[in-house]
Amino acid sequence: MDVLSALVIPLLLTLAAELAVAWCFGFRTSTQYFAITAINLITNPVLNFILLLYGYVTSSSMPFIGIALLEVIVVLPEYLLLTFSLPQLKKSRAFVFVLIANIASFALGLLVLGL
Repeated sequence: MDVLSALVIPLLLTLAAELAVAWCFGFRTSTQYFAITAINLITNPVLNFILLLYGYVTSSSMPFIGIALLEVIVVLPEYLLLTFSLPQLKKSRAFVFVLIANIASFALGLLVLGL
């Protein structure tokens, strides 16, 4: 898999999963979808670049626990960016959304990419 595919495919899967979760949470405005998309355009490539770098340095895939830990670490900046982008959103609802959206994204990545 080339670098572009390693960054674009996971990003598209993440957007599909997280926007679907957003719809389930009742998000309906273009502002909400734009915020979620923009946040993932920042965090997802960084996370996947770290995975690529790990693979380059170690010549192996990051262990499952490492990938899961990176997903957990991503929750905080995504939560902060979401509450900044959508200040009318209750903080507790934003946190639950980000947590569930990242679990869905991680699960979809496991199913499709076999991480």
